Amino acid sequence: MEDTVVVSVSEVAPGTHRRSEIVVQDPDGGTRAVPVHLLVGSAHRPCLALVAGVHGDEYDGILALHQVLRELEPAALLGSVIVIPVANPFAFDAAQRRTPADNADLNRVFPGRSDGGLSERLAWQLCHEVLQQAGLIFTLHGAGAWSSLSPWVEFQEVPGPLCHASYAAASASGFPDLISLPTPPGVLLSAMATMGIPLIEGEVGGRGTTQPDNVAYYRERVYAVMRHAGVLGPDGQAGHAAIEQRVWHLCYVEAPASGVLLRAVGLKDAVRRGDRLGEIVDIDGTVVATVVAPTDGLVGAHREHAGVRAGDQVFTLWEPAEAPE
Repeated sequence: MEDTVVVSVSEVAPGTHRRSEIVVQDPDGGTRAVPVHLLVGSAHRPCLALVAGVHGDEYDGILALHQVLRELEPAALLGSVIVIPVANPFAFDAAQRRTPADNADLNRVFPGRSDGGLSERLAWQLCHEVLQQAGLIFTLHGAGAWSSLSPWVEFQEVPGPLCHASYAAASASGFPDLISLPTPPGVLLSAMATMGIPLIEGEVGGRGTTQPDNVAYYRERVYAVMRHAGVLGPDGQAGHAAIEQRVWHLCYVEAPASGVLLRAVGLKDAVRRGDRLGEIVDIDGTVVATVVAPTDGLVGAHREHAGVRAGDQVFTLWEPAEAPE
């Protein structure tokens, strides 16, 4: 492995692993480098991008990509792999979800602006200097510091071939629960859909912790996606066993009042519309609100931090959906 400022896989010789970087210019005058690893096997194409650390407090994906980088040898690759273990080093340095300088969520400002604030500049450079060359992108997320979730993977809910390519990658990843996600503005999944690039987004772990089982689980999903993308042959890693997969939509549930959240349900619990998910008590211990399920489904994620403000997202439900035809 050699250090270089090259961020195009086409400029890297076959059989080479180069650690590169993009340098983000802070509007206030400072700079920060984002490490980018370029691994080129016997050919430059196909090209898969693996990205973690978009949020600074989601650690299992970061550690999984560190492990994959230690294991991968370019000689074993049939194409190219771009690995960005920490896409937002500003948030990572602060051990928090958002970029401290502008309090922006990086995954709400894509594709960014070349002349914008710090997070917008970072988003622009990630999209236009690195990720635009990939044929498929796999981003590794988690629940962050205040929540827990049951693992899932999101694919792009858009008309046509892009949806089918994204869904195929999500299915091949080995996650049992697949989320059909529309393309809200600002998220990387949507920005890549606009650029015509299929992307899947995993969600594993949470509570600001890292667990060896979660890191191992993410590692397995990464290798499965590499095989699906054609950058790794079938003998590179053992395949995952056949599993039953289900498709869902996400339904977000907000706190109707401020106070202490007393949860009545846990992860993967089945709920019906109108079921009690929890209660909120105020400073005197009085129940001031009941949180109810707005739809039938399963509890996919919930808030761990008991203190809530009105409008905080406290539950994420999985609502049954159909697979793309």
